[in-house]
Amino acid sequence: MAKIDAGPQPNREELLQMGIRAAKDGNNDGARIFFEQVLSQDKRNERATMWMAKIAGDNKVERKKWLEKTLEINPDNTQARDALKKNGLCSQRHREPHLTHVRHGCGGTDRTCTGCGRRCHTHSAVMVAACDTVLKNSETLE
Repeated sequence: MAKIDAGPQPNREELLQMGIRAAKDGNNDGARIFFEQVLSQDKRNERATMWMAKIAGDNKVERKKWLEKTLEINPDNTQARDALKKNGLCSQRHREPHLTHVRHGCGGTDRTCTGCGRRCHTHSAVMVAACDTVLKNSETLE
């Protein structure tokens, strides 16, 4: 029996583009196969991990996993960080709970959690309900 030559195999970029086209066409299962092939060749492919998060649909656990993986690859990926915040999927590993503070005459402090973006006024420790970050007045804020 003769072996059939299927021609050259698609490279990583071609696989990625095929996955993106499939995702944009609404074929998430097909897209997942292409992105998994890309990631089997390059586990740190930031674009593939972001697309895996996008095609996770309503599966918050899956979406969070891929967004966190993207941030492991590139901690400065604002799209991934914003998606975690927007979807209420704040990650313990990727949040910096003390971004801003403003002292008041009453002794309290306004704080913004960079994990979820919520602002709160505190007089002592408070837990931000959206992401379980504990903000304390006694901590040094930078």
